[in-house]
Amino acid sequence: QVSIYWLHDSCQFEQLANMASVIYQNLGFDRALADKVGRIISECYQVADQAQDLYLKGDCEEEEAAYFLAAEKLKQAERILEYKKSVAVHQVRWWAHFRHRENIRAIYHLFAQNLQEVSIKGLFEAGKLTYNLVRVGFAHNRRDRADAIRYASEYWNILLRSLRKRNDLSYLG
Repeated sequence: QVSIYWLHDSCQFEQLANMASVIYQNLGFDRALADKVGRIISECYQVADQAQDLYLKGDCEEEEAAYFLAAEKLKQAERILEYKKSVAVHQVRWWAHFRHRENIRAIYHLFAQNLQEVSIKGLFEAGKLTYNLVRVGFAHNRRDRADAIRYASEYWNILLRSLRKRNDLSYLG
């Protein structure tokens, strides 16, 4: 996960797609499916970058259209993976708010995304997941790869433990 952020920063989108594929393969999806989803995720990052460029140019309408397209692509990936729950809109909204430096709104959508992943019974886990993703973001901004990896690892440990506890690994494949 952390490698994806660094690959995004250096615009290495083919490698980003490959890394996303590896993550989905590690979650139990077959390679062809994981490769397809990895490419879609890479495209999402590129579309979000275009949205950022549009924001900087002051073209809010086209920026919003680009983020809508990114969300539609993430929904496509979710359908391919047969996810029962969708986090695409929250994912794209926190990207947009983060890029606009609207941190409270970004954190809200991170929390909503995580709550969607673990359900209302996992309210405390959703908070811990959000905390760890925020810490990954801070570490990433500081270019502190070791801290980013530490918080991302904790995020995945909490998420997988929560899903196992609910016996809901079908969400991940």
